[in-house]
Amino acid sequence: MRVCGFCNGPGVNQEHVWPDWLRKVILESRAAGGMKHFHAEIERGGETKKFKSPKLEMKVGMPFESCNHGWMSGLENQVKTFMTQMVYRGDKTLLDPERQTHLMRWILKTAMVYEFTSAAAQRKYFSDAERLAFKERFEIPQNLWIWVARYDGVRPMHSVQHRAPKSSDSPPRIYSLTLSANFLTVQVFAFRESEGDLGQVARATKPERLLQLFPASPDWMSWPPPITIDDEALDVLDTRFVKVLGGSVPRRVEI
Repeated sequence: MRVCGFCNGPGVNQEHVWPDWLRKVILESRAAGGMKHFHAEIERGGETKKFKSPKLEMKVGMPFESCNHGWMSGLENQVKTFMTQMVYRGDKTLLDPERQTHLMRWILKTAMVYEFTSAAAQRKYFSDAERLAFKERFEIPQNLWIWVARYDGVRPMHSVQHRAPKSSDSPPRIYSLTLSANFLTVQVFAFRESEGDLGQVARATKPERLLQLFPASPDWMSWPPPITIDDEALDVLDTRFVKVLGGSVPRRVEI
């Protein structure tokens, strides 16, 4: 029996990678332009699968019911009031420190769940202890960065994950996830101390296209950044850490 990655509870729910409320916002936004089938991309097992869908439903068997309908639902309620305007039309949104904290936690929760879209036997970057500490105390793993961007292109749902090395003998030591929900794009990057100071790569990120959400500053943040990224720039964003660190880019597959 599969167990919850957060609480180790027996049995899991089928959780939407993009929560149901967020998926409905995306569908409503795109349908307003007359679209009926929507481009989507999701990375699974080293391949980025591309397809068209009228519902944009993508599920992962991971959280236990009490987690899904408890603290995880609480995170959704904390972000949906201001995330809706970011996702629906990409409208200017002011993020005070509290909103930044809520959004950062929502993104990290999503990344921890997203790792379970891969095969059960594939080693995860975030450890059992890190997921439990996040559930219990919202404790953030070390050496972690999160950015937010504004995207305007043809892919309302898009996700690419990289973990290195890919050996099954030990857990990955480097992790990145780029995930888009209509106009909102987020990126997570993390690494283990054994890899040295890879933070120099993260610290070199310029704010014209990506606003750093974490590590956070005490200041208010005005989203979006000055430059909106397009489809070409999104592809560059997907692979920027892979190219720097010398890994392989996931193969794209039409389905």
